[in-house]
Amino acid sequence: MSCIWCDRGTCIIPGHAIVREYRVPEPDDDLPPLVDEPEAEPTPIPIFDLSGRSMRRFLGPPPTTPPVLEPLLRPPAYTRFWDLHLTDSKGWYDFALNILPEVHYQERKNQDRPGWVPGDGRIRVSWRLAHAFRASLREQIQALQRMIDFCQARLDEVALLDNTPARRLTVYLQNDFAKALAALTELPKQPEVQKQLSVFGQAMGDLQALLQACWRNPQSRALEITAIRQRLDTQGFLLREFRNELTRLEGRLEDFDPDDDDAPASSYFSTIMSMEDIARRMPSGLGASMVRWISDTNHRCKLRVSSHGDGKGNLFMENDSIRGALVGEWLYQNGLEPDRQPTGQRQDRAGTKGILGLVTINLSICMGGLGYDTQSSTHVAGALQVPTQYTRPGAGSAVEQLAQSLAHHGVHGIEVTGSNLVVRDEGGRLGEVEGDNWTPLAHSPRKVRAIT
Repeated sequence: MSCIWCDRGTCIIPGHAIVREYRVPEPDDDLPPLVDEPEAEPTPIPIFDLSGRSMRRFLGPPPTTPPVLEPLLRPPAYTRFWDLHLTDSKGWYDFALNILPEVHYQERKNQDRPGWVPGDGRIRVSWRLAHAFRASLREQIQALQRMIDFCQARLDEVALLDNTPARRLTVYLQNDFAKALAALTELPKQPEVQKQLSVFGQAMGDLQALLQACWRNPQSRALEITAIRQRLDTQGFLLREFRNELTRLEGRLEDFDPDDDDAPASSYFSTIMSMEDIARRMPSGLGASMVRWISDTNHRCKLRVSSHGDGKGNLFMENDSIRGALVGEWLYQNGLEPDRQPTGQRQDRAGTKGILGLVTINLSICMGGLGYDTQSSTHVAGALQVPTQYTRPGAGSAVEQLAQSLAHHGVHGIEVTGSNLVVRDEGGRLGEVEGDNWTPLAHSPRKVRAIT
């Protein structure tokens, strides 16, 4: 039996027939030497390296996990607040009933905060608009008085139904009531007044249907008639409150004299201007004074612009309309230049915003964050991802236009906010309306934001 080592040529046992010399072949010349230089020695790799660097050298860096988003802290309170209400060229403003409640809410909310200086309740009106705005208020007050008298007369008639036949009232409701109510509907009035007047008409319609069944003996339906009386009394009370509110507003108005260049000596101020003034994009006495006041870098300031919005990048009131970019142009023409932009930096949802000066502009309009695609005739909603704290206005929206307009003039660090939804005021507080739900917008993560 042959030796397996002899077969392989590696046997070294004496006496075997085949003895071959084992020889290790030299390395190929194309391969690099194990050590480039005789002096250089390979660095030993420590087996027990507590730092972990030796393992990372072979395994690579450990996998990275996405950072956990820290909750954004609520910023300090504003120490100056400017409410800018935009009317049409004839002085009409659909939110006149909201002006004083917003003043009262801001003063009440901030009265105990350090640095807040209470105001005297005055409302400044641009001198170009003062006469038309006052005339509009007086006309509405007179119209409200007519509505109140009309409602009170109907209420007195209903109160007598327990004792007298109801035939005369039934005939009046069938023949003349609709015409009289239509005449009141044509009078100038706030949207909220129109709403309450419609509710009054519905109550009278229910009364008419009831009397047609019991006009010979209304006492047989006394409980139902009493419920209708209570509804009518509520509407009459609200109409009187609306009249009183507009009367108080007229007494608070102050015409702004362009030669009187004084800034308000308080932390909150409300002004009324027309969209026509904004569209001119020219310096004005009221605009320049308020821009200097609201951009003071010793304070943390906010501007709120109120009007209607159409979700297509426009602000409007009645028949007047302006693009969102014009608000930025007007602010720039009245002194909001790069040397008056906010100072400091603070990380916010939409980017880096200023700390002092005019740091926030809120477009208090419906659908201010919505853009509009003319090719597809569809709205472009502003991006809003609450869990990841990401927000961006829709392309072409009023919010985006205003932010881009200020950035075009070199004004940076101002946050422009708005909403994708309809906005409504309740007791001086603004909120989004979605179905029957109303969500306050103050410090809301649902705001659409952009930073210049």
